[in-house]
Amino acid sequence: MQEIKKKKRAVALFVIVLICLCGWWAVRKEGFFLDEIYSYGLSNSSYAPFLNWYYNGEHSFDGNLPEAVFEQQDFVNYISVQKNDRFNYASVYYNQTQDIHPPLFYFLLHTVCSLFPGSFTKWTGLGMNFVLLGGTLAALYALGMELFADWKKALFVCALYAFNREMISNVTMVRMYMLMTLLTILLALLVAKSLRRPSVPKYLLIGVTIYLGMMTQYFFVVYAFLLCAAYDLYLMFRREWKNAAAFSLPALAGVGGMLLTFPCWYAQLHSQNTNSLDATTRNLFDLAQYPKGPLELIGWSIVGFAVGAGIMAVLVLTKLGQRWLPGKLRGTTLIPGDVKLITVPALAAFLVIAVISPYKSLRYVYHLQPLEALFCGCGLFSILDTLRAGTRKRILQIVCLAMVVLAFVIEPERMYSGTYKIDKELEQYSQAACVDITGDLGSFTSGVQELLKFQEVCVVPDDSSELLVQYNTGENDTLVLFIGGRGLWQFVTAEQVEQITAQNMETAWNVARQGGYEDVSLLATQEFEQIFVLKK
Repeated sequence: MQEIKKKKRAVALFVIVLICLCGWWAVRKEGFFLDEIYSYGLSNSSYAPFLNWYYNGEHSFDGNLPEAVFEQQDFVNYISVQKNDRFNYASVYYNQTQDIHPPLFYFLLHTVCSLFPGSFTKWTGLGMNFVLLGGTLAALYALGMELFADWKKALFVCALYAFNREMISNVTMVRMYMLMTLLTILLALLVAKSLRRPSVPKYLLIGVTIYLGMMTQYFFVVYAFLLCAAYDLYLMFRREWKNAAAFSLPALAGVGGMLLTFPCWYAQLHSQNTNSLDATTRNLFDLAQYPKGPLELIGWSIVGFAVGAGIMAVLVLTKLGQRWLPGKLRGTTLIPGDVKLITVPALAAFLVIAVISPYKSLRYVYHLQPLEALFCGCGLFSILDTLRAGTRKRILQIVCLAMVVLAFVIEPERMYSGTYKIDKELEQYSQAACVDITGDLGSFTSGVQELLKFQEVCVVPDDSSELLVQYNTGENDTLVLFIGGRGLWQFVTAEQVEQITAQNMETAWNVARQGGYEDVSLLATQEFEQIFVLKK
């Protein structure tokens, strides 16, 4: 009875701190990454996956950059569900056939947004992600119990995953990676349960999970393939041929089911307009970049994982010098075989994705981090179990305190602090003329949150556009000018930013002279664009 009360108090404390942590960073998220805008647009826009399909409320079905005057309602229609289009999954499916991802995440986001038609807010996406996080932690706890049969160790693994920068970056990013994380842990849990109690129902659930994971993000297949291969080899080594066949057939059926229900996967992976399978293949065979990709992601992961990365370093050093260590630790198995079977494929998948991913970004490996936490937690407890109870308790208290403090202090990715201030300044110009020199579709789409402030926006590809001449008559005392597509993002050097700013300022003065404006000021520099205010 005392142990049950202790467990309830520990779980309650974990949940309370986690809610505070998620709320702390969710409130501070002020803007959206370009891909997050695409999440809302692809989920909610009726048979128009991208903004360049909109021309004054009509779909152009034209892949060119837009050159038209957009009404405010065009942007609203793109990123929010309209009353007549609620729960329109056929539209979501169609939009994804034009994009580069499978549709499952977009089905879910569309479902949530359909409950709030006409609304565009971060809370629909974040709320959905918080539910997915809860499911992930429940599955991770069950996985810990399956492998350790100890609630303290299972809860510590959950804490090691939950209280770090990478997890918060994942849950506060409105993309498919939180859903992929949940499905990855469910797959690991089902395989772990099959290690001890194999059965056909479990194998069928594994097939369903693989299907759902493949319908979420293509990189899901990397860990799924490595895990299934490891489990198959385990069964074959034990000469359990019937189990190997019973497991393999549903797993392959899951992949086959995805290929049949979303047949445009082939076109997406071979598209010349996206970072496709061709780019992945080039990365795979480019031996010169092999050390670079993994080392880059490992470096970022060390910062993001923080305490977990420190534990991993301790495990590596312990393993290297174990034969010279005193006492029980010399003969201790740091990672038991069943834990290795579940977690080592995740570590291998991290390296594979680091090599083949089109962009070197941690978001492609967010789904593997709970399994990294499982690996680190298991190794840490193997070391601690050789120590006295008092020493073990003090070390765990220090580790847990460090995790929580760093989780609240280290800012996650894509918070976009300062966006609210820019939005507030733009509100005073809501009746002003507005021009967006797009440069490319990405920069145009990234500015939707700000463009919503205006009644209409003249969108042109450059400052020589005839439409711009017709629109920029100087009737308004103020014109707000967005200039994007010239490389203002996080990888641009300070020197390049200065050059781009000077180029954009020259363009702004061209527009100003055209409309008779005498004052040009730079209001803000954002990730993909700069905003200028032109006044008489």
